[in-house]
Amino acid sequence: MTALAFLDNYQRIRQQFYGATLAKPRVKPFAQIVYEQPIGPTIPAFWISDQMMKAHQMLEGRVSADVIAHKDPFAMKRALRQLVADIALIYGISTTDIYSKRRTRKICAARHHVMFEISHRTEWSLPQIGRFLDRDHTTVLHGIRLHKERIEKGEVSI
Repeated sequence: MTALAFLDNYQRIRQQFYGATLAKPRVKPFAQIVYEQPIGPTIPAFWISDQMMKAHQMLEGRVSADVIAHKDPFAMKRALRQLVADIALIYGISTTDIYSKRRTRKICAARHHVMFEISHRTEWSLPQIGRFLDRDHTTVLHGIRLHKERIEKGEVSI
């Protein structure tokens, strides 16, 4: 249902129940824009594949990560949150799983990948990475080492 169709439906139902005797609505409609795509919770499959392709490109270094190199801490954290979201998409988990305390093999592998990428893309210390992921610095060090071992064994590509 497009936004315009939604507003038309709202006006029709409003007149049906309240009639024309009411004054103008107190609240203006939020949007009177005609959207090309329907509004709803569905995510098209092509959008997901595009996002996965962008995530792979960023992780392979084809897309420049200039924002991460900036000294602006807010832009840097925003870029790192996007990196976490991209890695979560690749591993097929949610971003909340990476920040959570769960320790399944899949989630830990994704979390270690995030730690490795942050340590190589930024100048952050291990305690800073740990604070970002709500972990101890020794946990971050362990995760980086495990991910390096996986790369050396060929289980994970860079």
